[in-house]
Amino acid sequence: MTVSQAVVEDTDNTKLPGTVFTPRQVRWLKGVVVGLGVVLVLGFLLVIVGMARTAMHVGEGGAKVASAPAPAQVATTNVPAGSSSGPVYDLPIPAGAAVLGTALDGDRLAMTLKTKRGQEILVFDLKRGAIVSTVKLTPHNFSAINAQ
Repeated sequence: MTVSQAVVEDTDNTKLPGTVFTPRQVRWLKGVVVGLGVVLVLGFLLVIVGMARTAMHVGEGGAKVASAPAPAQVATTNVPAGSSSGPVYDLPIPAGAAVLGTALDGDRLAMTLKTKRGQEILVFDLKRGAIVSTVKLTPHNFSAINAQ
């Protein structure tokens, strides 16, 4: 086979048996597949490196978060040894408030209260014996906001 015959065979548009592709198209597709595979592997490596870097720098104060107010302390009464119950908390709620519901998540107790000012959610940390936060629920006219 001479050089001129090799060039003629390379530009030949005959299809490979059983496919709709020419040998040139198959080589091009193989290159695309290999290239995209390399991009995929590099992308996964970048994600893993990013996660590792983030995990190493957790708690170093990189992101500025609004500081929460100091938790309100709640009186705790320890039950005598041998008793089957744990500590007893004196949890102050606003005068005239009614407890509408409670929810427990790990060491946090959330109480929904109905007060003179409206509904509030009080979050209480059972480990520290402290009120962590109070969420005041205020009625809002969302249809007026969406109309703008």
